[in-house]
Amino acid sequence: MNEPLGNVYDKKATRHSAERRLVDGFERAFAELLPTTARRVLDVGCGEGHERDRIAAALPDATIVGVDIAPAEWLARWHAPPRRVAVGDAARLPFADDGFDLVVALEVLEHVRDPRCALTEIARVAAGPAILSVPWEPMWRAGNMVRGRYLAQLGNTPGHLQHFTRRGFRRVVGEHFDVEAVRRPVPWTLVRATPQRSRA
Repeated sequence: MNEPLGNVYDKKATRHSAERRLVDGFERAFAELLPTTARRVLDVGCGEGHERDRIAAALPDATIVGVDIAPAEWLARWHAPPRRVAVGDAARLPFADDGFDLVVALEVLEHVRDPRCALTEIARVAAGPAILSVPWEPMWRAGNMVRGRYLAQLGNTPGHLQHFTRRGFRRVVGEHFDVEAVRRPVPWTLVRATPQRSRA
């Protein structure tokens, strides 16, 4: 439970027109990858719950469980009952094998020290597909620099421990999953993938 929480800038709520267009592109790509039949959904790194709300709107009959490394008091403030939220580490998910029809981990793997361990856990609890996303580096860092953010860190967002290229992200996901679909809204990479049970 000692992973960094990352930056606190809420890009999903931005009103900046250019940033809004980028975020809207991300949301469209995510919506394209969502299956229509999932009934048990796990949102890894659920944060403030933005994606949970979108999943709930798209899958109104689904039970959605969130897990995040943030302190319990933060999660309690972000997720009022009857939302189901647990404190947990992506590398040690507190759930049973094959417990979810869909696992979502959006902008999580760049924050963890061992993304392969987190992917192993996501594959373990996923009975169906997973939707995963990361920032596309170095485009992400270049965008930060253009906007004058994190200049001393050469555009590296605080808490980003991993810096994935698109090819590199697909490769590491492919060690644990069969990649079914890829979306590339700038500056992100999203994949939908199914666990490789024979390699688990």
